[in-house]
Amino acid sequence: MKRLDRYIAEQLWQAVLLVVVVLSGIQVFMELLRHLNDIGVGSYGLAAVFVTVIFQLPLDIYQLFPMAGFLGCLLGLGRLASHSELIAMRAGAFSIGQILGAVLKAAALLIILVTLMGETLAPWLQGESEHLRQIAMSRAFGESKQGIWLREGKNFIYLDTVHGEQANDITFFQVEPTGAMGLAAHAATATHPEKRLWVLHEGETTHFQNAYLTLTHFAQHPLPLLYDPRLEQEGKRAADDLSVTKLYESIQYRVGAKLNASRLTVAFWQRIMQPLTTLVMIALGVPFIFGSLRNASTGLRLLVGIVVGFGFYILNQCLGPLAIVLQFPPVLAAIFPTLLFTVGCGILLRRQW
Repeated sequence: MKRLDRYIAEQLWQAVLLVVVVLSGIQVFMELLRHLNDIGVGSYGLAAVFVTVIFQLPLDIYQLFPMAGFLGCLLGLGRLASHSELIAMRAGAFSIGQILGAVLKAAALLIILVTLMGETLAPWLQGESEHLRQIAMSRAFGESKQGIWLREGKNFIYLDTVHGEQANDITFFQVEPTGAMGLAAHAATATHPEKRLWVLHEGETTHFQNAYLTLTHFAQHPLPLLYDPRLEQEGKRAADDLSVTKLYESIQYRVGAKLNASRLTVAFWQRIMQPLTTLVMIALGVPFIFGSLRNASTGLRLLVGIVVGFGFYILNQCLGPLAIVLQFPPVLAAIFPTLLFTVGCGILLRRQW
């Protein structure tokens, strides 16, 4: 039995790898076409375009892997079916359940490897890709933001310019519960040494007390402030470009700042469901091979795989924005496609048993 498990795993791995290579080639070609219009802007030449597209590829593979897994399962098991090897396995008392188990064990290893890549290397490379592109096009990544007004409770803060973890020309207004101005502070610079804390440097504070003003100078003055430039910048990136941990941090930041986090929340739950989704899609290939596609040609299997895989991809992509517009729970939008295909897989498997 272990030998058969290994043999099925090898066939699945080879087929999935082939599909990933083909999809990667198509994706690279499409991305190159998309970037052609930017060639010549600044120093953004063909070499920079190619590096940018290659750096984006791991994230593209991660996002397309459920479809690649389904296609790979159809092609891998389909090859065994074409050579009557599945029939021989069944005749040797190797049940559909055991074949499914072998497929799932082989798929689990692939899913672990791809998930590790998708949550560590891929987001970092995607960020570097965007960095290189914007630098080459003479638009520095994380460019200075100008004229930012912030509200922290009843207090107001104005940051003239922000670059990275430093702000210049900061003005802070503290409002009393009565609505009167309590104090105003101004500093030349401010740094962001830790979460929820900024430190004002070289400034002065004006206290408003009845009809009197008291002016004091300070070298450093702590300022509790939720605003985080890094998380603010990440919140503006495409949600698919962020890892699960970065998504969670961005969601917590936006919720704490009373900002809309629906887009990030949908992406977070979709990312959480991604490993299970891929496993379900690969398992779905088993009843297809033992059912209507048992004697089908490779071309027909490929066509069915593309239609089903692309259908799942479109459903998954559409439900996210729909959840935001209709304001139903983001977790439902992430779970529904996987749940639907799991039920479909179960019904098809039951017919084959």
